[in-house]
Amino acid sequence: ALHDTPAADLALRDQASALEARLRDIKLVLSGDRLLASENEATPSSIRDRVSAIVGTQWSSSSAPTGTSQENYRVAGELFAAELAKLKALIGTDLLALEAKAEAAGAPWTPGRLPEWKAE
Repeated sequence: ALHDTPAADLALRDQASALEARLRDIKLVLSGDRLLASENEATPSSIRDRVSAIVGTQWSSSSAPTGTSQENYRVAGELFAAELAKLKALIGTDLLALEAKAEAAGAPWTPGRLPEWKAE
């Protein structure tokens, strides 16, 4: 939408790109780097990896969670709390500010963005 808005300052495009990069970083921590993993390279365990390991270990077990499962749960919880805070800031503050600037510049409507309506 910003590319189709002649009145939009180039800084708005840079802000949008920066928000996309931050969102990719959050997704990386949540889901892992599948591209790097597909090349058989070592990747840090994502939140999904840790939760999947817990589920795989405990699904049919009637015993208490293993120490490894408990550690995975603790680490996944800490990572998730941090990423959720980043996501809330990105969506609740930074994206709203960018949307307001895009609206002021006359950017066309985009999915998820509510337009300002002024009755004539």
